[in-house]
Amino acid sequence: MYFSLPLSGLLRKTFFLWFGAIWLVLGMVLLGFGISGTIGERRYQAEGRVGQGTVVSKFIERAKRDEKPTTEYRVAYRFTTESGQVVEGNALVTPQEWDTLDEGKAVQIRYLPHAPQSNRLAEKSTWGDAIVNLLLGVGVGALGGVLFAKGFRSARREVRLRREGVTAQGTVLDIGPSWLAINRVRQMEVRYRYTDHTGQTHEGKSDPLSPDVVQDVHLVRERSAGEHLEHLQRRLERRTGTILQQLLDDGAGKSCHATLPGTPSLSHNRSGGQGAGGQGPCSGRRAASMAAATTS
Repeated sequence: MYFSLPLSGLLRKTFFLWFGAIWLVLGMVLLGFGISGTIGERRYQAEGRVGQGTVVSKFIERAKRDEKPTTEYRVAYRFTTESGQVVEGNALVTPQEWDTLDEGKAVQIRYLPHAPQSNRLAEKSTWGDAIVNLLLGVGVGALGGVLFAKGFRSARREVRLRREGVTAQGTVLDIGPSWLAINRVRQMEVRYRYTDHTGQTHEGKSDPLSPDVVQDVHLVRERSAGEHLEHLQRRLERRTGTILQQLLDDGAGKSCHATLPGTPSLSHNRSGGQGAGGQGPCSGRRAASMAAATTS
């Protein structure tokens, strides 16, 4: 008795492919933010000009459940460039800085001379954000790349198996928990052994499977005496056949056919009565069976 494990769907096989692709794209986006922040910070350091500005107002943007997750403290300022252009801007500050920056207070502003709309408070820096984005981008992107490569190999192997694979029967060796849990439900994996078309024996294990998939796959461990699973099937068939034969024999002791309540019996003698010696057809069959056994 062998168990042929069903192939998982292609979607299950490509889980890591799509999951890895999402993380890879997310890592690339973070890496892009980090690179952009680094370039911008270098431009501010290399080309930026510092000018005198004045706080014109300050305001608080309250957090909103669906739009803004955090409360932001901002100050608005006005400054004049070296060319005499008046520019207004605003900057995000900490609550402590917001308390100290009153309207009319002088502040230092750093801006790009060829694009004064790009400006910020002089003491502010984006190096921290740029470095964090770079590190996150590299880490998340690397994780996504590994998962994507794993999923790609698994998907390519699945496609090849579906196109060129030969079905073989395997013997289940073990069923145990896998490393994967979905919705707090531990997925299972099946270890098995099979013989290929050249007669070579191999062992393998399945991908993580739902407990519902493996609940009907009975665990069969190798026996020390080398008892094979098909021997168990034959023994089960023999036991089942013996039980059925006993049930038929017990029924034959009473009548050839079970008689439902309220239904007239179909066992009758064509001449209107029982056979000679008061024996019915069932007794005749038992006598014939005994005679055949004596002859043999």
